[in-house]
Amino acid sequence: MYDDIATNELNPTHGVIINHLEGEDLYAGVPKTLIYFYEPIELEQYQLIEGKVTLSQSQGNHRNLNIELVYVYWA
Repeated sequence: MYDDIATNELNPTHGVIINHLEGEDLYAGVPKTLIYFYEPIELEQYQLIEGKVTLSQSQGNHRNLNIELVYVYWA
């Protein structure tokens, strides 16, 4: 899997995600699954606040995808 945050050429700490200059690696030991959605997804406000979403793949397919949302703010 390609990690477009940790391995981005603009990341000054290649392969590592930190939250401040002297910070620890936030990615160390954390399992990562990256999913891109090419269609807009409509969420209810409570889903964003809770940080968890369950999406159905299609109306005919009842398998669900459980997602925990991670918010990234980079300045």
